[in-house]
Amino acid sequence: MNKMFRKNQIIITALAVLIAVAGYLKYSDEGIKGENVNGTETASNKNDGTEPGDAIMVSSKTNSDVMINAKLQREQMRAQNKEELMKIVNNVDLSEAEKKSAVDKIAEISDISEKELSAETLIMSKGIDDVVVNMVDGNVEVIIGEKSLDDGTRVQVEDIVKRKFDVEISNITISLVGNK
Repeated sequence: MNKMFRKNQIIITALAVLIAVAGYLKYSDEGIKGENVNGTETASNKNDGTEPGDAIMVSSKTNSDVMINAKLQREQMRAQNKEELMKIVNNVDLSEAEKKSAVDKIAEISDISEKELSAETLIMSKGIDDVVVNMVDGNVEVIIGEKSLDDGTRVQVEDIVKRKFDVEISNITISLVGNK
């Protein structure tokens, strides 16, 4: 059981480092080039005749931001659930059956996390850079940071998810979010 928690800590730490690096790269590129990640000019470089102090609406959300936020929220929710379950396991007033049920739920959460990570890695190997896979109540949601998918790629994604999670195609939802 200690190995399981150590593995989860490593995964969460790796995600936190990736988020920090992505944030650093995003803001360091903006400061050097005067452009945001999408390649458009930042408000400070834009000369459109507005007066100093006027509000200029710009969008700073990118596909990577959406994907990072989705993964971060998923991991935070899992960590919170595991923390609650660990309180049950460590509670001396509860029966062994209740504690065993909590341990089983922790193992199930870890198993789902591993399947999600594995599916994301396999999908990325097909040339899709931004992907988040999330399983909830027997349904699998795949979020892809693309504007569109060709039929062949869609079938490959469905096949990967079907094999990893042992679910029917009807329980798989692929959502496209992106401006690529």
